[in-house]
Amino acid sequence: PYDGVVNDCDEADEYDADGDGYDSVEHGGDDCDDANSGINPGADEVWYDGVDDDCDGNDDDQDYDGFPVDEDCDDTDGDVNPDAEEIWYDGVDQDCDGNDDDQDGDGFALDDDCDDTDPDAYPGAEGWDEDCNPTGGDTADTDIGPGDTGGYKFEGGGGCGSCSAAGPGAAAGLALLPMLLGLAGLRRRRSLTDRQG
Repeated sequence: PYDGVVNDCDEADEYDADGDGYDSVEHGGDDCDDANSGINPGADEVWYDGVDDDCDGNDDDQDYDGFPVDEDCDDTDGDVNPDAEEIWYDGVDQDCDGNDDDQDGDGFALDDDCDDTDPDAYPGAEGWDEDCNPTGGDTADTDIGPGDTGGYKFEGGGGCGSCSAAGPGAAAGLALLPMLLGLAGLRRRRSLTDRQG
């Protein structure tokens, strides 16, 4: 092989020593191992065996996503790797961090967490009781937590029904409104009487 002469008259290229139909890389071909006919660009890759059977420079990244099998949690799916964007709660750990159901990373999965976008809202956190309800609030609280100026949304007829973001103080202010209007009217009447007198 490689002397520029087809010495055995088999009409094979003199740069294909293993006779697999691919010239050696050293002589301008693409056969990465011209001494082994089972290794060439047309061979099937046997993954993770330490041999680049198909001469593509890859033996440890089956899905070709740029992450070898020891870093990739699913080396048969190119959309699953440490750089992928997580799609929450779909049953697939796209970014290989071991988490698909705890979006805020507070240690409580969606089924147990009252707000899985807020790491400060979880059962037993400050301001929340063990059932993930606001402490001091109605036990039928649905999902709105502290941080929205004190307003809570409740299910059923308990509590304040559907409190606004203005918080519990708004109800007290509305209760005082008629009395304040009455005092303002009385003061106006006295002022008119004083002027007429």
